[in-house]
Amino acid sequence: MISLSHRAHRGRVSRPMNAIPTPPASAAAPATESAEERHADRERRLDEAASILAVTLLDMWRRERRARREAASGGGS
Repeated sequence: MISLSHRAHRGRVSRPMNAIPTPPASAAAPATESAEERHADRERRLDEAASILAVTLLDMWRRERRARREAASGGGS
């Protein structure tokens, strides 16, 4: 169930669905962040996305492999 209260949850404030989103405080002050820090953050996020994608693809491959083995062996439970 979606709560429309304004209480804090995991460091964020939940707002009604029609509320205008505001950027977090860290995004509001990027002027103090160096180009190297932004590059490192971008690389970290790309690495994290690649890791998630790799796990997802591996899970898909395993499910397909398992289904093919079960079909070849007569479709076990």
